[in-house]
Amino acid sequence: YLDGMDTDSLRPDLSAQDMAHFYKKLQGDCQKYGTQFLFVGIPNQTDIFSKKFPSYMEDTGYLAQGEKDLKEAMDQAGVDSLFLRDLLAQDPAAYYLKSDHHCSNRGLLLEAREILKKLASPYGQGDILEDFEEVKDLRPFVGSRSRKVPGLGPKENFAYYRYKKPWTYQLETPAGPGQVLELNPEKATVDYGIYMGGDQAYSVLKTDRPGGLRVLVYGDSYTNGLESTLAPYLSQMTSFDFRYGKKEDFFKELESGHYDYCLCIRDSGIYLKESPNGRFY
Repeated sequence: YLDGMDTDSLRPDLSAQDMAHFYKKLQGDCQKYGTQFLFVGIPNQTDIFSKKFPSYMEDTGYLAQGEKDLKEAMDQAGVDSLFLRDLLAQDPAAYYLKSDHHCSNRGLLLEAREILKKLASPYGQGDILEDFEEVKDLRPFVGSRSRKVPGLGPKENFAYYRYKKPWTYQLETPAGPGQVLELNPEKATVDYGIYMGGDQAYSVLKTDRPGGLRVLVYGDSYTNGLESTLAPYLSQMTSFDFRYGKKEDFFKELESGHYDYCLCIRDSGIYLKESPNGRFY
């Protein structure tokens, strides 16, 4: 596995109690407008493979402890959460990419299944694996780690899941209409950016799922692959990444009272960080 990350940059800025207090307030604001809040926690690749790296080279054991502390604080504060460590730790080699810090298509499918179950979605209950076909992209895969240390680390093939049942959707992004899978066949390489066209300030997805859930999502790039996998099961999904987008627009959407759920999707490397998608009031 290839890391290439400055792990000191992941050390906490805030306490678990600080973040739990923030999410408690956000959950309360969601409830004012008839929206349920759910925090989704996913172990970072650096975290889940912490034992694979020599201690003198990497020291990320504090990330798992930070998650334990956050979960306890969230439970005490009464914040609804879904932590997926136990699920993904069953077979990390299958559920994470090797030269990129995100999850593989198989990890994304498991995460989406658990989220749909937690949300009691009218669509996507049961084994959603049957709804997808796996496609292996033969182009060289350029991972987020291998971009930093070119030529080193494992070479890996990239695979994604394509929903195989009939469905229609419209996806709007700041750049115009988009695709759930932006395959860009003219490109010589492939990367994680195929999911939802990569990081966007915002996107609005509307599907042909009558009675499906309407979901407001925010987070960093870990949301992209999940959004692509969740998309066929939702009626609407409006997503924000505050590294690029405006929090005012997010709150305007929330205050519309249009959404059933608000999902905050975070990876364990930034649970306790002062960052655009972290604590913002």
